[in-house]
Amino acid sequence: MNVPKSDLKAPQEVLEELASELDELTPELRKAASYVLENPNDVGVSSIREIADAAGVKPNTFVRMARSVGFEGYEDFRHPFREAIRSRGTDFPDRARWLQSLAKGGQLGELFAEMAACAISNIENTFASTNANAMKAAADAIVNARHTYVLGVGVNNSNARNFSYLADMAVDTIWTIPRMGSVA
Repeated sequence: MNVPKSDLKAPQEVLEELASELDELTPELRKAASYVLENPNDVGVSSIREIADAAGVKPNTFVRMARSVGFEGYEDFRHPFREAIRSRGTDFPDRARWLQSLAKGGQLGELFAEMAACAISNIENTFASTNANAMKAAADAIVNARHTYVLGVGVNNSNARNFSYLADMAVDTIWTIPRMGSVA
């Protein structure tokens, strides 16, 4: 990453700059920029290939688009969007619109919206205090351990089983407890 933290722009600044340059871009770059302006959240979570496919352009078009607004490349361009996702609080407008649309969905709509809001809040609160060093230390401990046992109690049981399933693809020393037919 070539963007110093002190020079990191907010995603809104990047979008405003992109919007102001829109008329001066080539048709292909304009397609990429328009997609970003309409779907800014995709920038932080999608690969360059995924976002290029969705926009109907080649991945290199996004690299050129990023350079057209002063970034060295696409990874530098998407960095502010990723940082915003990592540090995002409860003022996420797309989520609010989504929850409002759920609430209008009939008799159970309000219940579904409330359940979704609680689930999102729980996930955000879980990861809000997580830092990269702690995650790296945990990953190193798991990789270097002779055995790693994963326990998920109550509603976290499915998360524990999913983590074990995914981790087992990389490290063959992961065990979910309790195993089927046993107790912890």
